Amino acid sequence: MARVIFLQRIWYEYGGPEMISSVLKKYGHEVDLLIGKDITSFRDKIKPDDIIAFSTMSGEHHWALQTASQIKKEKDVLTIFGGPHPTYFPEIINHPAVDITCCGEGEYSMRDLADAYDKGIDYTGIPNLSVKLGDKIKKNEVRPLVSDLDALPFPDRQIYYKYRLLKEASLKPFMASRGCPFSCSFCFNEKLREVYSNKGTYVRFRSPGSLISEIKEVESRYRLSSVYFADDLFVFNQKWLEEFISIYKKEVGKPFVCSANVNTLNEEIIRLLKDGGCHTVSFGIETGNEKLRYELLNKRITNTHIIEIGHLLKKYKLKFMTFNMIGLPNETVENALETIKLNIKIGTEYPRCSILTPYPGTKIAERFRDKMKINDIYSAYQQSEISFDVPQPKELINLHYFFQTAVIFPYLFRLIKKLIKLPPNILFKLWWAIVYFFVFVRSETRGLIQTSLFALKTIWFVFKKGD
Repeated sequence: MARVIFLQRIWYEYGGPEMISSVLKKYGHEVDLLIGKDITSFRDKIKPDDIIAFSTMSGEHHWALQTASQIKKEKDVLTIFGGPHPTYFPEIINHPAVDITCCGEGEYSMRDLADAYDKGIDYTGIPNLSVKLGDKIKKNEVRPLVSDLDALPFPDRQIYYKYRLLKEASLKPFMASRGCPFSCSFCFNEKLREVYSNKGTYVRFRSPGSLISEIKEVESRYRLSSVYFADDLFVFNQKWLEEFISIYKKEVGKPFVCSANVNTLNEEIIRLLKDGGCHTVSFGIETGNEKLRYELLNKRITNTHIIEIGHLLKKYKLKFMTFNMIGLPNETVENALETIKLNIKIGTEYPRCSILTPYPGTKIAERFRDKMKINDIYSAYQQSEISFDVPQPKELINLHYFFQTAVIFPYLFRLIKKLIKLPPNILFKLWWAIVYFFVFVRSETRGLIQTSLFALKTIWFVFKKGD
């Protein structure tokens, strides 16, 4: 029996470690997950010969590499990095603290690694893995995508729910599918499809019955007041959705939050979502300027259709969240104001806005590489930094701080257009944080007290010893 320990510092329940853990345990291995700031949180719980796993996103990989380096100095362990960052940036294996990386879906590759490690046999040829062999690296092809998601065991939530804060969360995440069919220039889905070219169907859904069974099992064991479908695109297959909603209403009947693309929504689907108990549906607008949305972001959605869907959502009293971005190449303040105006026009209840981060490998980063002006594009803390040379960067940063305020309180829009001309400052950033927090609380139905505890816990771990 091999022993795998996942390490992370964010107080959040991620599906990747849960799925891998469920498969590993099914095949007789031991799995644990530890949340902490640094090696002082983990040192006494790591044993010799453990496999130490990091499921990392870009930005968080800095912390993971630092922690792995600390552990390798003290413990004779094998380190493996998986998740989005190693999948898209496999060069991370060149770091001295990384022994193995896993590209793409990791359930069965981790099982094969644990089996081989336990038996003391060669694991260097396992699909999806890149393995460091002295000064050389052996990179293996990816195995075919998991075609039947129902064949996978349910996620092992216990690795997170030993922590009371996560166990008692009233809103819990579920995954109905894998993959997204769209090719937005700022997203990695297109690159991931290339990784899995000729390796199976990219967009896959579980059967409605399997998903319902998981929800009911979680409901029977843990607190569950509302459901969050964490899929890239939950609203995609109308026939599947109709079958799922018909069962969900009868056997679960709890409010839920889900994602869509404007082009996958219509009146029939909106009526179906509302009837099924949907509390909030989210979709991306990105920018209110159609030319930027089409030519820069490769998002084929018209303003006319966005307005039409907004009116239908209001007609059926279904709340919605929109995702928007500021800091696009060549974007002007007037372009960004168009985005605010479009959100006001459709009456967005839960607007969100981020500054575009053009990660290497995305189409937008490749196209505008010469216009990029920051060194560490992977930084997790870029809320106040624009990546491209734009005409009015300070005004755009301020507009980002006041975006939600302008949409929720449109009568302040005229004042905000004056405020953004001032230098960016800590008060603007503090105001953004306050408004963002309360929009988050309202949109995810967690409740003020519970969300506050999550925020304080994460801030404590990140900053208690300095970052």
